[in-house]
Amino acid sequence: MNLKSLALLILFSLSSITIFAFDFEKNGINYTITSDSTVEVSPKEIKYKGTVKIPSSLTYQQKEYIVTRIGDKAFSDSRELFEVVLPETVTEIGVQTFGACHNLRRLNLPAELKSIGKLAFYFCGKLEDVVLPKTLETLGDDAFSFARLSNQVVIPASVVDVGIAPFRGCYEVTEFVVDKKNPKYSSHQGVLFNKDTTVLLCYPSEKADFHQIPLSVNKIESKAFAGTKKVKEITIPSSVKHIGSEAFYYSNLEKITIEDGLEQIDKAAFYSCENLKTIELPNSLKLLAPEVFHACSALKSVKLPISIPHIPEKAFMYCTSLESIEIPSSVIMIDKLAFSNCTLLKSVSIPSTVAVVEYAPFYNCNQLKKIYLHAPTPYQFTNKYVFTEENLKDVTLVVPKGKLEEYRSHPAWKEVKKFEEKEYFFQVIIAPTEHGEITLWNGDKQVVSGEKLPQGTILNLKLHPDRDYYPKSFKYNYTYEVFSIPTEIEVNMDMVISVLFEKMGIVFEEENLAKK
Repeated sequence: MNLKSLALLILFSLSSITIFAFDFEKNGINYTITSDSTVEVSPKEIKYKGTVKIPSSLTYQQKEYIVTRIGDKAFSDSRELFEVVLPETVTEIGVQTFGACHNLRRLNLPAELKSIGKLAFYFCGKLEDVVLPKTLETLGDDAFSFARLSNQVVIPASVVDVGIAPFRGCYEVTEFVVDKKNPKYSSHQGVLFNKDTTVLLCYPSEKADFHQIPLSVNKIESKAFAGTKKVKEITIPSSVKHIGSEAFYYSNLEKITIEDGLEQIDKAAFYSCENLKTIELPNSLKLLAPEVFHACSALKSVKLPISIPHIPEKAFMYCTSLESIEIPSSVIMIDKLAFSNCTLLKSVSIPSTVAVVEYAPFYNCNQLKKIYLHAPTPYQFTNKYVFTEENLKDVTLVVPKGKLEEYRSHPAWKEVKKFEEKEYFFQVIIAPTEHGEITLWNGDKQVVSGEKLPQGTILNLKLHPDRDYYPKSFKYNYTYEVFSIPTEIEVNMDMVISVLFEKMGIVFEEENLAKK
């Protein structure tokens, strides 16, 4: 063995060794000195077992120390630990301190305890009679996730910092009660909110009745409903603008109604909601994050809004019941693996607006029968793995009327054996405006908002500003805004047309200021 190989072997061996740093051991417990007069309990190589009693103070090298903290991972994964007696001197429990202590049953939280770190009691599934002390100030992320707590969890007035999902998956909790004197948090119908109920923080895992979200709520926090088993149906009111990451992660949600008003859904918000069958997203939505519906295996129907510019990475990956998808004409980009492993997907409709398609968005979608392409000129995807040979083996390519031969002769579609042409119709919606009016004309006929028109129709745009107002900018499909107002519009997609009218006095005032 050469020296280089030997050095790499030694480095690998050292990296696999867990080092338990501590200053001294006494009565089978490891301690680390944290100041001239205090120590914390530290992890040890051989896990703690049975009943462990921590003293309030102890002497080391003729000096007395007070035990004030139970350190990070101190008892973590001690699977034969049944009881821990903590002294009243302890004010802090660290990160993952009792994580995965599956058989820990009895543990007293000291009366002067101020802080519980993240994942402190993660997967402590046999805990009995845990009461949060009236001195507690901080509760870390996932502090009691998947631990056993009583049906009613009381949050004392002293708590001023609650992390993300501290009670996620607590399978016996049906209600949160917050002390009315608490300055930062509140409870409503047993659900945990911030003080003014603008943010829904945590829904009890075992709360069974349908929950009507208050109209004061503008955000559903990350993991707020994660792991809930008894919430089957929910309505997101128009006041909610933001759904946090993993908000409904692994929940048993079957039906969700989202009212117009929602603007952002974060990563993996509905990840593995295996009973969710349909979803309709509102046209107010602006941002859809990766993996948002990943592994929603019962999802059959999705209506995407004409307000999002991007289908994110792995958004619908492993949605194995999804049979068709219509990508809205606001979309410019389809990200990698967006619909991969949708094994029942039979048809996909791609608008002419799509300019960028990343790696293998339809990987393993081998049941595809029809691909609807709306572009009047043949697509030339820059990524050759958009559709594989397996995808295209039995597929029919449906192209705009009169464009069949152009597509048939294009090298990008040489694998396709079957073609059809279709006259596509698109909806044109005129958005309400202030300080002016928009009219659209198809020749000498005025177009009614919501009317469907054949692809390629040329519309004349006429603007009627109120007195002292002028058209500042033009927007269609919520996402595309330009400052040069067109006089003609070609219909090649569903469109929502709006114009911003601005008062002329503002312009004159700006010009006068510039001259000065």
